Amino acid sequence: MIAAALVGHAHGRDYRAEHPFQDVDASLASESAWLARVARQVAGSAEVDRVRRLAAAEATRPRNADQA
Repeated sequence: MIAAALVGHAHGRDYRAEHPFQDVDASLASESAWLARVARQVAGSAEVDRVRRLAAAEATRPRNADQA
């Protein structure tokens, strides 16, 4: 996801995502809660699901003999 975001950024794409970490205190409890929120957002993301499906399709596609 990070690599895809960097590629998008390099091509002028701006996702205008909220950055919930701005309100995170420097404590174990606050950072743990933030990571849990991020995990829920990633798990429920339609875009993450789309990228996973594309990656799975690519991974199962037969390789050409000259690519081995």
